[in-house]
Amino acid sequence: MANRLDTVLKKYTKIAVKDYSVPKKKVNRMGYWGIKTEYVVPIKIINPGLARSTILKLSKIDPSGNNKYLEWMCKTIIDTKLQHNSVVSFIQLFYSYQSKFKHKDIYKYQTKDEILKEMVEVPLSLSKSEQKKIGSEMLFDCPEYRILHITTYEAAKIYGSNTRWCITSKLSSETWDNYNRGRKFYFVLFKDGRDKICIDIHRRVSETAFLLHNYVQGWLANDHCLEFYNLKSHCGDDAVMVCVNHACKKRKDKEFKEYWRRKLYEFKYLKDEK
Repeated sequence: MANRLDTVLKKYTKIAVKDYSVPKKKVNRMGYWGIKTEYVVPIKIINPGLARSTILKLSKIDPSGNNKYLEWMCKTIIDTKLQHNSVVSFIQLFYSYQSKFKHKDIYKYQTKDEILKEMVEVPLSLSKSEQKKIGSEMLFDCPEYRILHITTYEAAKIYGSNTRWCITSKLSSETWDNYNRGRKFYFVLFKDGRDKICIDIHRRVSETAFLLHNYVQGWLANDHCLEFYNLKSHCGDDAVMVCVNHACKKRKDKEFKEYWRRKLYEFKYLKDEK
């Protein structure tokens, strides 16, 4: 285990030194008394790898316990430019459900597209009980897209791979835990390869609230916010209806459900008010 870690550290640790062979670079920085001009020595990258602290963190996360997948993780992050959490999620999924993957040898997965494709197809091929264990529930499946209710950080990392959402972008669950309080998250996965959409629904609505888009909003893969009335043009009426109905499913108070029904009609998600 130690030998593997030492080998990976030597091979993939980023090495950068100051390059005194070229002229200093002029840099303007904002100081206390205004803009300050400085001349700094350019940095020369000798080995474009990863920070030593990142490699050590990946070593602790490696599910094999003996750094079996550490080199693949480092190489994949460098070569494909995938986010760290996406690569870690892929490894954890591969370790738990290796028989479901197309390739049994992890080193055969070398391209970004192939990795992202397997990260969606493998979890969806699992049984309902296995999907629930991961933290996802299939709510809707049509020729155009699928809608999943996400309940855990692990599921958010798997299905939210290759996005800039805060709930998936860290190596710890702290951000997810903070955002998940009082909210429900639904991921819309398009089958034609379009970017994913996250629909974020707040469970509680204040009696003094007048603007619905403060409580139901969408997020594009680049973390651009979609107001409630813009969701329709991105994922259609059915997707919004499925998510809102599910969010209201366990609510017993009729006033809450009536509030949403009236708002859906107001923004023309419902064709009639019957």
